[in-house]
Amino acid sequence: MIRSISKIAIVGALTISLFSGLGVDQAEASVPTPIEVKVNYEKGFSQAYQAEAKQPYVDLGNKKGTLVFKMYPIDEGIWAKNIWLAAKNNFGGHYVLMDGPSALKQGTTGLYAFNLIKNAKGEKRNWKYEAGIAGGGTASNGKNYIALAVYLPKALNGGRYYLDHSSMSEGAWDIKAYFYENIDLEDSLFFQIDNLFPLVGKVMWGKTEVKPGQIGKLTIKGSTTLWKETNGVLEKSRTLNVGEEYRIYSYQDNSGGLYEVGGGYYVKKDDSKALYETPSKSKLRLAEILYKD
Repeated sequence: MIRSISKIAIVGALTISLFSGLGVDQAEASVPTPIEVKVNYEKGFSQAYQAEAKQPYVDLGNKKGTLVFKMYPIDEGIWAKNIWLAAKNNFGGHYVLMDGPSALKQGTTGLYAFNLIKNAKGEKRNWKYEAGIAGGGTASNGKNYIALAVYLPKALNGGRYYLDHSSMSEGAWDIKAYFYENIDLEDSLFFQIDNLFPLVGKVMWGKTEVKPGQIGKLTIKGSTTLWKETNGVLEKSRTLNVGEEYRIYSYQDNSGGLYEVGGGYYVKKDDSKALYETPSKSKLRLAEILYKD
């Protein structure tokens, strides 16, 4: 068992340092963005559950930072609702990072626990360990999830962490993991569980923000026309200037090639006047985390 990590005295301190004195746009831009971490699974027969089980784990290597899990129940039955309500209403729960597959193997050791959760006043509450937070939230898509976050001040077990959680039977949870390297965001994330979790800032690509559904970006290299489609007919709207950037949502082959910039507006394909680029998969995924997860 690791030495407890006392964090009560600095509740909210990082939140204040992140946002104080900033306007809305500045605050959003200053919020760090997580790296999505692959969730692996070790499968086997669980003596505890007397059933086949698969235990999730992540490999972070020799890194420190804030690890975040979002656990969506695949089966929205009464058991899932009760477990979610327990986390939501501060009744505790057994969520621990282990040094091995604890559901499948005896003698594993707890490394970090997710046992600091809110009381009725929204204050942190001590449980067995003073490390990590747990709670319940509802995503923008309407799905309930268990929220877990813990700051890892140093790497243990070679950076491999097995998540021990409620009901690890086959296929019970859809688990997503994120990591903020070299940043202690545990307290800030604690205040975001019921809002945006994990904490994600705007996903910027040059001058534009990446959004779901976007397939590319157009950078204006020379003065060109913005076209508006009305009843199937293209009409000139205005002139776009050098340096302007636009999100592209679709491409059509007609009229020599048309880039859709949204709202029924188009830019004709002309490589000498407009540079088309596609975003990286990581940027698109981060945009999904921000707007969909």
